[in-house]
Amino acid sequence: MLSHPRGERECGWVSTLDMRVLSAYNTFAMGENAEKQRKYEILHALIREYVKTAEPVGSEALRETGNLAWSAATIRNDFAELEAEGYLAKPHTS
Repeated sequence: MLSHPRGERECGWVSTLDMRVLSAYNTFAMGENAEKQRKYEILHALIREYVKTAEPVGSEALRETGNLAWSAATIRNDFAELEAEGYLAKPHTS
């Protein structure tokens, strides 16, 4: 484990993109209500899984691999909100 650059918490190996997105979202989400904290944790798990697989990540797979306590439906709803807020982009197939 690595120490957070500011010594605030410990984190595993992450890409610079992961840290930039999480840092930006951290400003928005941390210290707020439980819903924003949940969205932060979902986004963090999603980024880690995407960096690991380089494939789109579904809500059920994220629930299982990210060890998230929320239902796949809750995760999907948060995906939609995160997309509307500009944090996610959904790949479109033709």
